[in-house]
Amino acid sequence: MTTQTTLPVTSPTTTLPTTSQPPPKTLLNPPKHQHKPSTQAGQTSWADRVRVSSSNTRFTLDPLPRQPVGQCLKITEQILLENTAQWTRCMIGFFPGFKMPYHAVNAIASRVWRQCGLENVMTTANGFMIFRFKTEEEMHAVMEKGPWMFGGKNIILQQWHPRYNFDKSKISTLPVWIRLHGLPFPLWSKQGLSLAASMVGRPLSCDELTYNCTRLEYARLCVEIDASLPVINSFDIECPLSADPITVTVDYEWKPKHCEQCKVFGHTCKFTDDAPQFKVLQTTSPTSPTKPPTTNHSTTPIASPVPPTPLTTTLPSTNIPKLPTYNNNHSIHPYLYRSHLQFTYQELKHATPVKIQYLSNTSSSPTCRILVGWNPHKLHLIPLHFSSQWLTCEVNQPNQPIPTRITFVYGHNTPAERQALWEYIAQESGTNGCTPWLVMGDFNAIMQASDRYGGDTQWPCYQDDFSTCINHSELIQVPYTGIKYSWNNGQHGANLIQKKLDWIFGNPLLFSTWPATQATFQPRSISDHSAMILSFNRPNHHRHSSFKFLNAWADRNDFPSIVASSWCIPITGNPMFKLTSKLRRLKPALRQLHFQHTNNITSRVAQAKASWDAAQYDIDNHPESEEAKVNERHLAAAYMQLCKDEESYFKQKSRIQWLQLGDRNTSFFHKSLLHRQVRNNIYRLQDDAGTVIHDQQEIGNMASTYFQRLLCVPNPPILEDLHSIYPATISEASKSIAEAPITNDDIQAALFSIPDTKAPGPDGYNAFFFKKCWDIIKVDFTAAIRYFFLYNTLPRCVNATRRLIDTHQLRTLTATGLPWNAKVSNIITDGHWQFPMETTSLHAQWNSINFHPKPFHDDQWVWTGQPSGKFTIHSAWELLRDRRPLNTLHLLLWFKGHIPRQSFILWLASMGRLHTMDRLQMAGIISNASCILCGLHTETHGHLFFECPTSQLVWQTVNAKANIYWPCCTWQNLLQWGTTHYSRKKDIQHLIARLVLSASVYILWHERNKRVFNHQYQSAANIAEEVFQQVRTQITTMEFRGTIPAAICNIWGIMDDRNTA
Repeated sequence: MTTQTTLPVTSPTTTLPTTSQPPPKTLLNPPKHQHKPSTQAGQTSWADRVRVSSSNTRFTLDPLPRQPVGQCLKITEQILLENTAQWTRCMIGFFPGFKMPYHAVNAIASRVWRQCGLENVMTTANGFMIFRFKTEEEMHAVMEKGPWMFGGKNIILQQWHPRYNFDKSKISTLPVWIRLHGLPFPLWSKQGLSLAASMVGRPLSCDELTYNCTRLEYARLCVEIDASLPVINSFDIECPLSADPITVTVDYEWKPKHCEQCKVFGHTCKFTDDAPQFKVLQTTSPTSPTKPPTTNHSTTPIASPVPPTPLTTTLPSTNIPKLPTYNNNHSIHPYLYRSHLQFTYQELKHATPVKIQYLSNTSSSPTCRILVGWNPHKLHLIPLHFSSQWLTCEVNQPNQPIPTRITFVYGHNTPAERQALWEYIAQESGTNGCTPWLVMGDFNAIMQASDRYGGDTQWPCYQDDFSTCINHSELIQVPYTGIKYSWNNGQHGANLIQKKLDWIFGNPLLFSTWPATQATFQPRSISDHSAMILSFNRPNHHRHSSFKFLNAWADRNDFPSIVASSWCIPITGNPMFKLTSKLRRLKPALRQLHFQHTNNITSRVAQAKASWDAAQYDIDNHPESEEAKVNERHLAAAYMQLCKDEESYFKQKSRIQWLQLGDRNTSFFHKSLLHRQVRNNIYRLQDDAGTVIHDQQEIGNMASTYFQRLLCVPNPPILEDLHSIYPATISEASKSIAEAPITNDDIQAALFSIPDTKAPGPDGYNAFFFKKCWDIIKVDFTAAIRYFFLYNTLPRCVNATRRLIDTHQLRTLTATGLPWNAKVSNIITDGHWQFPMETTSLHAQWNSINFHPKPFHDDQWVWTGQPSGKFTIHSAWELLRDRRPLNTLHLLLWFKGHIPRQSFILWLASMGRLHTMDRLQMAGIISNASCILCGLHTETHGHLFFECPTSQLVWQTVNAKANIYWPCCTWQNLLQWGTTHYSRKKDIQHLIARLVLSASVYILWHERNKRVFNHQYQSAANIAEEVFQQVRTQITTMEFRGTIPAAICNIWGIMDDRNTA
């Protein structure tokens, strides 16, 4: 005979009787005279936790006599009911068909229910969880907000009662929440709801909104269903209100598995072979759309997780409101119709229905601001945190062991409201450091002034909050293609406003997991925002990793022997061939060294750390074992060496020059490397025909072909005189010095002057390798360099290391016999001046000095290069250097607050060194030298700045808008005029005039290059606006002394806090 245990649930609206008598003296309620341990975690010290138990902390039992052997213990009902007061506020839970670890359940329940009155979480051996609350009312409140999910698994919760049977295989009845749609309003009473609920199961309770009749979309009831009875999906009501029966639809917020053979819940038995086989045809019956529950009817704020849905609910954080989800396949159709997407609706009508689930944040906002949909067959989504501006979910994929956390953002319009969003992102950046994290959506903010076009040009201080938040959170913008300005106000002309309000960011671990992640911003359609498509792509190709020497190899003890063993084998040929052949033959040995010691260096460090930890446990368990001690020391040394190799590897890959090794900066080097890889990745290129190439192999071939055509064009004969193009020539003295024979010391000095962190050449060897192996390779290296100067031939594999054999470092000082970097100490030996013999004039000058010794006075140094007699480097430089006429052009170029790239272009333009069309035509590179801006005259420096009608219009527009006066004259006269009239350093008006000049020249030159090479054109008004915005952005980031005039603040739209104070 099978015993069926029924699990009743007390209605949350029913008040249970309480007793005024104190609880009995049991293990859970010790007598007052005994020492009772504190139940508050905050009052328990570490000493109390590790103190050895004594007899004073033990609880004594009643001294009852021994029961007879073989007798059955009989317990009366009075004894059972005597101690039930402690257990009636306990809730029993279990996972059907699954056993979750206790620590996971305890962590989730404590985070969610601790503020709801949870006291303790306990477990039994067969997988039941016991949750004790402070009061029964708090326990009922938690049960009413169910059903609940822990880690994506449904948990069945029920109040404890004396007859509860802790056996999962004998549960035949369970409480579930249902929703009754179409229930007549007269039945919304206690008696009517009970009658309606009895059609589905045994009535238990209803929620607060149903009891108060404040949500009339459906009636939410809790009923107890029986596994031996069929599931009811609808029933009819006959009443005098209607001649025809009224149909009431039943939706189950959660349907547990039940076995039709065993008549219990929790599992499903397969049919045996003897059973008749049936062919089941699955059909989809139409269901009515389920509307999301509204929260503005609630009278009390309830901190609960996701409200129940027909399929699933999820457990998020506790200090935030509930998350409604939708699971109806047809509920999206009205939305598509309202959004004028009839074509999508027609496609969905004929397509196979997919059970798409939806999630929104309607509980935190009066309207649905964020809506997330996903296919449950491909993804498993768990909502975590949400508010009116964000919704954070954890996405699990079947083939991805590590979950990805995604935060969907829809920022508010006002800066004060967005402050909570910036604080949340900054807080979550520390929490999600070990999880791939993606932040995407409409932030309603821009990063910098160039992210907008049109509208208000002011830059208040609160607009820096967005970029500051992203930088502090160490988020990286996902590379994207397509539309830059993702939002458009839809107007035309001067009223057009465009901004980049939609962004996609990821943390470093996201790009480590998905290196080829990229985004596409599509053109706008029915919305004023561009659609964002994010692709989690892995590299679709395996690039052959070329050889590259790692500096960490040179620190190994066996490195010199590896190089020497490969270098000692003789090779026949010229010296350059010998050197390159030996370098090529050394590569397999170094690759083998890499595979044995530095390949997958990060995983090797983790394995070495684990081995070292195991050795420490071993030596702790066997302190007398000498073998364990030796093994622990050996593993510790191996781990430390691998840590050094890892740091050196990432430093070399990150190309960070200013930070030295030794401080365990591996994480910083890795992040720098990751930033550089994300920034330098090329995901697509467009060829001349307009075809977009995505394949990495084709992109490489396309780039190689382009530069081959660009650089391998046959040189036409130059008919013009080159002195007009390159007026500066090398003097005969310098020419004779450059043609002087090269010595071995010169070669060694040139090699050792190259920094160790310099990038290697095509052969993969950097300067650090040649320095470390100089004693081994010195003969072959110097012979190869001498061979180059003798025959002027250089193999392609070492073409990038020309500096090794470049003689530009051998300056005039080489003629004296001293190295180019000689110091004063090089010509002082034993206190005497050892001048080179070649400098006879220096001897004569030195001997002409009259010296009158004073033997009774100490020697003193007197510097005659300065009136004060005090030696300074500046005075020595001023005395020795050749003076040229003072050029005041530096006042327009280099000043505090200048933009380096703009000043550099202005400097080239002032000297006439930009590659304008007239210079290219004189060099024979092009035949047509017409100006690309106007197409009327030859493009020269004077025409481009600012005689061209287009550039002149831009120049005049910017000056008029900025209220800056510049005369109308030739280019060189304009520069000379500016050096005399705008030369004051601390005058803000002069500073703005210099910025306007440099920005105008830079942007006009940039526009000219875009028209020549990219065939992209802008109107003069847009170019002038870009110049104005560039200058304005620079002004807003600078600090000025004194008060900024109000007229300048009004012109440039800046705010001076000192004026407003």
